Amino acid sequence: MKHSAKIGNFLWLWIPVTIVSALGGLLSGSFGGFIIALLTPPGPIGILQPNPTGNFVGSLLGGAFAGGIIGISQASILKKYFPRIRYWITASIISGAFGLNFFFHSRYTGNNQDMTEIENFGQSIMSGLVIGTIAGILQWFALIAQFPQDSRWKKVSFVWVSVSSLSMALSFLLLYFVRDISFYIAGKFHFETFLLVGGLVIYATLTGFGLLWLLKQRRTIS
Repeated sequence: MKHSAKIGNFLWLWIPVTIVSALGGLLSGSFGGFIIALLTPPGPIGILQPNPTGNFVGSLLGGAFAGGIIGISQASILKKYFPRIRYWITASIISGAFGLNFFFHSRYTGNNQDMTEIENFGQSIMSGLVIGTIAGILQWFALIAQFPQDSRWKKVSFVWVSVSSLSMALSFLLLYFVRDISFYIAGKFHFETFLLVGGLVIYATLTGFGLLWLLKQRRTIS
C-alpha cells in the first residue's frame, strides 16, 4: 500500500498540531461548557455557580466540543497516512465528552474535598488512566478500520490503547497542579501555564511515537 506522506515527517506534524489543538480545545471547550452550565435550567445556585445538572451538561458538551477540535486537527495529519481515518473524529468527540465530564466530577465533586493531597494526586492519575484507556479503545476502532480483515494488525494496533492510557496518566502528573483554568481565559498567565503546556507536550510526544511505531509496523505487515 502506498502512503501519501513520508513517515519521517510524522512527528514534526503530529506533536505541534496536537499541542495547539489540545490547548485551544480544552480552553474553548471549558469556557463554552461553563457558559452552558450556567444557562442550564433551573439556573445557577449562586453567582457564577451552576447547578449540578448544569455541571453535568456543560462538562459533557464542552468536552465534546474540545474533542471535536482535537480530533479534526489530528485527523488532518493522520489522513496523510491512514486514508480511512474519519472515525478518529467521532472517537475523539465521544472520548472528549466523557473525559472532561469524568475529570470534572472526579476532581470537583463528591468526597474528594475530604481526601488528603496524596489521595487527590492518586485519583488524578487514575483519572488519566481511565480517560486515556477509553480514548485509546475508541480510537483503536478507527485504526483497525484500515485493515479490517487482518487479525495480525488488530493485535499489533491494540498497543495503542496502552500508549493512550500511559500518555494520559503521565500528562496528568503535571495537569494535577493546574488548579483552575479560569485564569487562562482571563489572560492571567503564570507558572501553571508551563504545567498545562508541559502536560500536553508529554501527551503529544508519547502518542506521536506510539503512532509512528504503528505506522512502521503497518508497513511491515502490509
